[in-house]
Amino acid sequence: MDYLVDSISPTIFEYLPNLEVLYLYDNTFVGEIPSTLSKCRHLQHLSLANNRLTGVIPKEIGNLTRLKSLFLGLNSLQGNIPQELGNLAQLRSFSLVSNHLITGVIPKNILNLTRLQMFSLYQNKIQGVIPKEIGNLTELKGMHFGYNQLQGEMPHEIGDLHNLEELGLSWNNLVGPIPTTIFNISTIKIIGIAGNKLSGILPSNTKVPNLERLTMGSNDFSGPFPSFISNASKLSMLDISSNSFTGFIPSTIGNLRNLEWLVLADNYLTSPTPNLGIFSSLANCKNLKHLELSSIPFNSILPSSIGNLSISLENVYMNDCNISGNIPKEIENLNHLIEIQLESNELTGPIPTTLGGLQKLQGLNLRDNKIRRIHTRSSLSFD
Repeated sequence: MDYLVDSISPTIFEYLPNLEVLYLYDNTFVGEIPSTLSKCRHLQHLSLANNRLTGVIPKEIGNLTRLKSLFLGLNSLQGNIPQELGNLAQLRSFSLVSNHLITGVIPKNILNLTRLQMFSLYQNKIQGVIPKEIGNLTELKGMHFGYNQLQGEMPHEIGDLHNLEELGLSWNNLVGPIPTTIFNISTIKIIGIAGNKLSGILPSNTKVPNLERLTMGSNDFSGPFPSFISNASKLSMLDISSNSFTGFIPSTIGNLRNLEWLVLADNYLTSPTPNLGIFSSLANCKNLKHLELSSIPFNSILPSSIGNLSISLENVYMNDCNISGNIPKEIENLNHLIEIQLESNELTGPIPTTLGGLQKLQGLNLRDNKIRRIHTRSSLSFD
């Protein structure tokens, strides 16, 4: 595949006054974005993404008032977002993802672009608060502000975005409660709020019928396991790890038949039965591939029902769970396992020979247990 390697000529746009579409993405253009782009007054779609462009975003782009999509991500642009971009009243999609050096705050006048449907500032150094004017973007479907330096509380106006499908605010410095109205947005498919300092108790009587991914690990949430989660039948990814949730893990978690990725680690949750009933519940989740339950004080034996988990299961992490008993021979049923970690527990007995049938296994961690080795011809050797 050939790539264009050079700077973008600033003079070429003087000869293209009727240009409507300019796609130069996925090349290796270097240098700055020419301000002469503003001469293409009919331009509707502009993508310079995934190049090596540097410098600031020219404020003259704000003169391209017919622009409907603007993609400048995956470059090395720097500086503030020009306020002049608030003039682009026809804009539907705006992306600055992964420039890393874009700083400053979110200009409030950009939040007057009421036709905006996708707004992505992911992986930059945007600071300040999320302005309450975000509620003006009533057609917004995708809001991706993760991996920045945003501060303050999440404005409750986000809950007014009734067309929102994807909310990405992970790994910022947000604090306080999450507006409960967010969980009443019927269109929401993805909620990513991990890696902040958000706190409070999540609502119980709410419905998110289209929710597919909920990642809210590494915050300060507390209270019981959020009961509304069990009714999110389309959920494929759930991560509530590293919070302060308490109480039982409900058996209704087995209602999540589409679940592929489950991370509950590092909470104060536990099993309502002494035989880790969560395994019996999760047996209904036939698509489960990734399971993290580490640092949950189960105080239970490791039951044979672990062998009833999805045969699609690839990774199991149950370090430091205070589980005891033998490793069940039924673990052989999980023949797609790639890694299993059971470090720092109270497991006893021998390593079952059935582990030898797990031909895809690449990682096995049984450190800091009370497991003994039986020297027989049929036993496994880990020399």
